[in-house]
Amino acid sequence: MVPWLEGALRFAVEARRNVAVLRQLRHAERFGALEGAVRCRQQRVLVGGERACSLCHKRIGGAVFVSYPEGHLAHYQCHIRSGGAGGGGGGEREGYGSRVGWAGGGGAGGE
Repeated sequence: MVPWLEGALRFAVEARRNVAVLRQLRHAERFGALEGAVRCRQQRVLVGGERACSLCHKRIGGAVFVSYPEGHLAHYQCHIRSGGAGGGGGGEREGYGSRVGWAGGGGAGGE
């Protein structure tokens, strides 16, 4: 085979393999992030009468709250005031790993 043709083909094959490897790495990274998000959302939070907001230290009661990954709870408004996240949107976007729940229905939140 002609040397320059062999080099060009080798370069094209290598470039195609590199793109395939990058695509698979991105896919694996995205899958890992989704798996972590699902694991975080599956956690349950039990809100008893004595659970207090980690920011204002008042009782959570029947208020809407945010659950942080470390297990701390905060009122949703305290979370917003502290710069945790912007206004509207779903609970899974409220801050890194935080979830929004409501403590009014039987004591379990985060759903």
